[in-house]
Amino acid sequence: MVRGILGIAVAALLFGPADAAETFKLTGENTKIEFTGTKKNGKHVGGFKKLSGTATVDGGAIALDVEIDTASIYTDTDGLTKHLKTSDFFNVKDNPKATFKSTKIEKTDTGYKVTGDFTLLGKKKEISFPATITTGD
Repeated sequence: MVRGILGIAVAALLFGPADAAETFKLTGENTKIEFTGTKKNGKHVGGFKKLSGTATVDGGAIALDVEIDTASIYTDTDGLTKHLKTSDFFNVKDNPKATFKSTKIEKTDTGYKVTGDFTLLGKKKEISFPATITTGD
């Protein structure tokens, strides 16, 4: 089980009108999944470079469906990155993918709060996290 993840920030770049239902492709090029892990004397930051999925905009509602390549994890320390790939954490050899499917996305004063089902290591858990979702022409 992954411990010490304080938050995940998702930034998705969406194009098109907000009043028509449209689906947009999410990739590691236009979407970021990042985390901060804490320890007794500090913290580490990291994320995942490769992902695929969709963001669907229907009127004002947004839905996310994402598959994460767990082997694409990175952190601020090479040794930690290698350790996170082992069976102690993400076990990328046996669990090459993690998934997230939103169940609710709410506008907040500072962006969005995303809630959904996150599946990692074969276990599904409901999580919530802050997100920045940018729409443009």
